[in-house]
Amino acid sequence: MNTPTTASKCPLCGLINQCAMEIERETGVKQAPCWCTAVRFDADFLARVPPEKRNLACICAACATSVVFQGQPHDGV
Repeated sequence: MNTPTTASKCPLCGLINQCAMEIERETGVKQAPCWCTAVRFDADFLARVPPEKRNLACICAACATSVVFQGQPHDGV
């Protein structure tokens, strides 16, 4: 997908990732820990992120769930 990556967009689907850490950084409002801090992603999962988009933003919960249960990122709908 050619969607530009920002810290608030999922690098897999391009939709808003709702990362609590990014929301706190943008708004200054304290957030509860992000769901992703309690999840361990394996290397095969992380390899799905295009190299040019790695370490720029959190993967959204929908993509993480789709990969776990269906084997591929959701289509952004």
